[in-house]
Amino acid sequence: MEKPGTFKVLEDIQNVVGVPVKFIHVISNPYDVIASSVISHPFDPQKKINDTGAVRNAVQNFFTVAETNERIRKLYGNAVLDISCDQLIFNSRETLRKICIFLDVTCYDSYLNKVERLLNGHSIRSRNLVAWRKEDRDLITTEGAKYSFLQSFTFDDVSSFTH
Repeated sequence: MEKPGTFKVLEDIQNVVGVPVKFIHVISNPYDVIASSVISHPFDPQKKINDTGAVRNAVQNFFTVAETNERIRKLYGNAVLDISCDQLIFNSRETLRKICIFLDVTCYDSYLNKVERLLNGHSIRSRNLVAWRKEDRDLITTEGAKYSFLQSFTFDDVSSFTH
């Protein structure tokens, strides 16, 4: 858990800069996030990573961060914008416009074009590179159900674009 006063720092920053603090919360399928933190480089994509300890540690770390994100959402309400990682990748132009409007900044077409080319609609399902135990998958499902922003994700999602 955070140290006492962690969120007070955000208030202090807001007071110093005189601009409301806003958060962009990028949400991905938890299985992909957890798998990405387990994968060490270099790795052989032909072999699934089978490291139960690393998976358990990554699950614990992921849900510690999820709890912090949930607290920020409760404290800051409309100052938090949820963005699906897949929306950013597969519908980058509209998603970036949404972010710019949220931040109250100008969003130039040249910027949108560059980002759209960079992201290029490419997403990796890193969950497929890990050998998952049923207990770990069940734990992620159970813990994920505690957070509204994770409830719709499943291991078998082909795309979380609709989230």
